[in-house]
Amino acid sequence: MIEQKTKSYFSNYGTLEALNYSKLSDAYNNDCDGFMKYDQLNFRAQTGCLYLTGNEVLHYPALAKELLCVWEYPFFKKSYQVSQEVRSLKGLDFLMALVEFVKTCEADFQNEVGVINARINNLIHLHGVNKTKPLITGAITNDNNFVRGLVVNGVPFPFADTYRREKENPLGMLNLRRLVNEKIFDEEYVRFEEAILNTSFFAVRVTKSYKHKGHVIWYNLDKMEIVAQKEISAFKKAKTCVIIRQKD
Repeated sequence: MIEQKTKSYFSNYGTLEALNYSKLSDAYNNDCDGFMKYDQLNFRAQTGCLYLTGNEVLHYPALAKELLCVWEYPFFKKSYQVSQEVRSLKGLDFLMALVEFVKTCEADFQNEVGVINARINNLIHLHGVNKTKPLITGAITNDNNFVRGLVVNGVPFPFADTYRREKENPLGMLNLRRLVNEKIFDEEYVRFEEAILNTSFFAVRVTKSYKHKGHVIWYNLDKMEIVAQKEISAFKKAKTCVIIRQKD
C-alpha cells in the first residue's frame, strides 16, 4: 500500500481554527490568505488521508493520473461573500450576525470537504495498492529542448524547483534533490543529466555552484536507491540504450 513520506506544507495560518482577536482586528492587511479578506470569508483545508508528492506516486501511475484530475487535492479552498446586510450592521447586532454567518459557512465547507475526502480516499485505496515498476518513457522539454521533467509510465512529472516548495501541485512534481538527498552533502545544485529510456535509470549532476563541474549520481527509480557508475556502464555495454540527455 502506498505510504506518505513527505511532511505536508499545509498550515492553519489564515484559517478559522487559527483566528483570534489579533488576526480579526488586522483582517484588512496585505495577507491575501487571511480568513477575512475583501468582504469574504476564506476557508482552507488539507484533503485526502495521505499527502503524496510525485516521488511517492512513481510506482502508482493509475493513482497519479486519477489524482492529477482532482483539483481539490491536496488543498481545498472556498470563499464566501459576506452579504451587504451583514456588513451594514453595527455593534452587537453585527457580531451576532457575523457569528451566525460563519457557522453557516463552516458547516457548508466541512460538508464539501467530507465529500471530497471520500472521493480522494477511495481513489487512494483503489489505486494505491499494487506497485508498478516505474519506466522512463519520455521527457518534458521546453522550446529549446531543455529537459524540464520526465514521463514515467506515460505520466508527466515536471522537476520541482530546488528552491520552491511544491505548495500548489506537489503530486505532479519530481523532486530530484529529495531523491538523492543522502548523497549530495553540501552541494547546492541538483540538475538532471541523462536518463535511459524504458528503464528506471536516470542521472543527476550535483554541484556546489552553477559553474562548478560537480559529479554525476545515477539513480534507480524502481528501487529508490543510488546506483554505482560501474553498474550503469555494464548495463549500457550489454544492451542497446536510447539516452535522453540534458541540453548544455
